[in-house]
Amino acid sequence: AQSDGVEFTEAAQEEALLLSHRFLSRLMMPRKVLDLLNQVKIFRDSEETVDERDVITRFHEVHKVPLFLIDPELPLDLLRVRDYFRSVVLGQDQAVDAIVRMIGIIKAGLSDVRRPLGAYLFAGPTGVGKTHIAQKLSEYLLGRPESMVRLNMADYQTDGEAVTLFGDPEAYQLSKRQGLLTQRLLGQSFTVLLLDEFEKCSPVVMDRFMQLVDEGCFINGTGETVSCRSTVIIATTNAGAELYRKSMIGFSEGFSTSQEVEQAVHRRLVDCFRFEFLNRFDEIVYFHALNAKDIRSIAACELKLLQERIGLKRNQIKLQPDRTILDWLAAKGYDPYFGARFLRRTIERFVTPVISEVVNSNQLERGSTLYLAFDDQRVV
Repeated sequence: AQSDGVEFTEAAQEEALLLSHRFLSRLMMPRKVLDLLNQVKIFRDSEETVDERDVITRFHEVHKVPLFLIDPELPLDLLRVRDYFRSVVLGQDQAVDAIVRMIGIIKAGLSDVRRPLGAYLFAGPTGVGKTHIAQKLSEYLLGRPESMVRLNMADYQTDGEAVTLFGDPEAYQLSKRQGLLTQRLLGQSFTVLLLDEFEKCSPVVMDRFMQLVDEGCFINGTGETVSCRSTVIIATTNAGAELYRKSMIGFSEGFSTSQEVEQAVHRRLVDCFRFEFLNRFDEIVYFHALNAKDIRSIAACELKLLQERIGLKRNQIKLQPDRTILDWLAAKGYDPYFGARFLRRTIERFVTPVISEVVNSNQLERGSTLYLAFDDQRVV
């Protein structure tokens, strides 16, 4: 094919069709293929021939889909992917393995084009990494965690909220006929959709999402079919969270193995969600309570993030925590009911003020190391 003196090879046309079909499901054929070829033509205006390499490069630059997913010449080491996610999501190997399997399937081009790229239900207690791993997945796939579309399903507890999300056919404003979900997905050709605390939404809202998970699309209030087949859908739930706590803190009715906990939580999920809805997910992933080692590691990671703040970074001041402060943070900042969610707050209340006093005293030279410990009931 030729356009304005630029010739597209057959391989380039096939690649444009393939990439548009896989990752631009919300746009219409053949418009999305023609738009992509036109973008490539503008990008390679001085070239007479455009091949599939040009299409892949331009698609990556325009739509921000990572090259490692779309370039068949780039290998993907799933062991390295697994190591990365295990380093940023501690103590949840089952969840990491599920994410890595999904990434491998997307890379291989084996995703079912009739459904979302992935659909998962993350079940477990609060503060153990369910939302965090979704954010890290968005960052890994899209290069920026803010590209994730996040909905707090506790905001949609009445049946009437379904029209807020999916659109009201009788509304005057176009945005209200489209609904919030369509609005949030606009411009997001390839994204992660996080449905937090899914058990709290109304049955009507839940039924609409069941169609979305099953068919990869929904019909909004304007009558438009909105595709989510280029989307990874993650729903989280705290249903059955008390069962994890019982197994952790030694109730007489506690469980001896993690498998027993998962079986009990699954029964609770069946009580909370209809069985046919649970069957729509590719996988139900069980998050477990964190152990002492995991919590100390999370505390160390939070202190590393603290070191990146401008007051320390511009003076190249390094933080060196010892075991005493990590043990204290793990004990003080972790709660069996709320997980590690209060760890950051504990650091802000007890550690950051101590560091600020030292920095403001001007006693530290550029490039110094600040040692952190816990002694005599205080941070030093």
